[in-house]
Amino acid sequence: MAGPGAPDVAELGHLGVARVSLGSGVAQTAYTATRLAAQQLYDTGDYHPLVGAIPFPELNGLFPNPRRP
Repeated sequence: MAGPGAPDVAELGHLGVARVSLGSGVAQTAYTATRLAAQQLYDTGDYHPLVGAIPFPELNGLFPNPRRP
């Protein structure tokens, strides 16, 4: 498992590591962003945390259409 405080990917590669896992770290980061947006909306009523969100066409492009048999 890699994360804050771990050697960077290049250093791990030099040490012979072939795969780096982030485990639940990516999901935890998404949950943190969700909490921040909800808390700011509750506290201030503004939508600032939504600025810079991935547009839906780009997001959908991350998941190509499944192959058809």
